[in-house]
Amino acid sequence: MTSSEQSGELRRYEVFLSRSANEKLLGVSSRDDARRIARRLLMLEVAPAMGEVYRPIYDSAMPDHEVHVTFAGHYGIYYAIDEERGIVGVEYLEDCRRDPMRKFS
Repeated sequence: MTSSEQSGELRRYEVFLSRSANEKLLGVSSRDDARRIARRLLMLEVAPAMGEVYRPIYDSAMPDHEVHVTFAGHYGIYYAIDEERGIVGVEYLEDCRRDPMRKFS
């Protein structure tokens, strides 16, 4: 247990977006969706385990490492957690109204 955990402080993670996730974020046309995504990214700084482990229906869509997903508006935020380094890496931002077979490709 770290000293911040002992004192009751929340551990803060650094959240990084991949280039493709950042490009998708910049392309979100709905102000409401953009606001929800921004809030959810802030929440990932203190509660990265809020998302569930991503378990796709199709084996071909399974990433080669553990990925979590959380949702904000019409968007899924797919990310990996590096506990050791205190980093949340957002790998993919998906408009859930799109084709699910194109994830991580």
